[in-house]
Amino acid sequence: MLVIAAALVFAPAAMSQVARGDEGGLDAFAPFGKQGQILAQATCTAIRPGTGFTFAVKRFCDRRSNSCARICGRLSERQAGYLSCFGALHIYANPFFSEEETLGLKTLLQTDCNVTACGPNYCCCGD
Repeated sequence: MLVIAAALVFAPAAMSQVARGDEGGLDAFAPFGKQGQILAQATCTAIRPGTGFTFAVKRFCDRRSNSCARICGRLSERQAGYLSCFGALHIYANPFFSEEETLGLKTLLQTDCNVTACGPNYCCCGD
């Protein structure tokens, strides 16, 4: 029983994909919460080549997961039509910064849409 409790207490945030802390405070950031989705959408829109519709699509980070190319290729939207991948992101559960000259949120930009291992947790899809 103590071993299970210790494992739960010391489990890294990456395992649950959610940062620990006060949900409304500066130390909490959930990559798959509303803030994470907004960050992913903004980043995908910013890196999109050219113009058109952009979607940040959540991807489960696992070695058996489909690639972003496959995920985007299976999706369509009424106005955008069929989608394709143009980028991928991994948004980490780092805490917000609270002081100047300190590290805060962390995002890894990937241009390879064919990664199937745990890498990107968002796919950038567009028309």
